[in-house]
Amino acid sequence: MPRYAKPPQPVPAFEGFAGRDRNDRFSICMRALLAAEGGFNDIPQDRGGATNFGISLRFLRAEAAINPAVRGLFPAGPIDIEDIRQLTVEQAAKIYLWCFWVPAKCDALPKHIDHAVFDQAVNAGIRTAGRMLQRAINIASKGALPTLIEDGAIGLQTTAAAHRAYGVDLVAVFRRVAADRYRGLVVARPSQSVFLNGWLARAAKLGSV
Repeated sequence: MPRYAKPPQPVPAFEGFAGRDRNDRFSICMRALLAAEGGFNDIPQDRGGATNFGISLRFLRAEAAINPAVRGLFPAGPIDIEDIRQLTVEQAAKIYLWCFWVPAKCDALPKHIDHAVFDQAVNAGIRTAGRMLQRAINIASKGALPTLIEDGAIGLQTTAAAHRAYGVDLVAVFRRVAADRYRGLVVARPSQSVFLNGWLARAAKLGSV
């Protein structure tokens, strides 16, 4: 097996934190995300560098520089690979709640779509996940709803449209949009083709919880 294909370390169970019930939507989606992301890994082809629970060293350094709450989760001094290696699942969950779930308005989205948007916000960025959601709504509604501007801003108009479009298999359309995005990444950067099968498998599970 090639070195870059080595499976990540097992992921500890996540049972919820900070007063949130283990069966609330964030905790349920967080467990699914951990299953998709895996534990510590340092893959040469990964442009984000060393990663644990899906949180890369590049992201953690950038976020800690601008977010005091994230910075406070770690000892004083520069953020380095050891902070990633020793990251706990509770620390990861707080980062995901503060930096992705809340900013992506996942609490305001329909069940299953919240998981799909959360997963892709983590994997691709909140703005990209927002554009994917807007594109999926525009495709799924087939003109029955006002066309959304695909600007990636998840506001009241987008969340309301997500609820109105939910009955027309919005999850399935979102999965296709995600798969198309992954294929486009490989076209743009052929070196990323080693990840494509895993990416497509991930797209197929979006909205599964």
